Amino acid sequence: MNELTLLGFGPEGWGDELLSGLLVTVQLAVTTLPLGLLIGFAVAGASLSANPGCAASDAAIPRRHGVSPSC
Repeated sequence: MNELTLLGFGPEGWGDELLSGLLVTVQLAVTTLPLGLLIGFAVAGASLSANPGCAASDAAIPRRHGVSPSC
C-alpha cells in the first residue's frame, strides 16, 4: 500500500476522517471566538470602569508585579 493512499478518501484511506476532524475544529473555533471576545470585552470594561462595584472583578484578575489598577 502506498503512503499516499492512506490520505485518500474511501475505505482504505483516512482522508474523510481527517476532513471531518478539520470541520469540527473550524466549527469550534468559529463558535467559541465570539464568546471569548464577549467575555474579554466585559472583563476589560469592568476593569476600566469608574464604578466601585467592579472591585470584586479586579480581585479575580491576576496582575503582574502586584499592581492592580483602581476601578
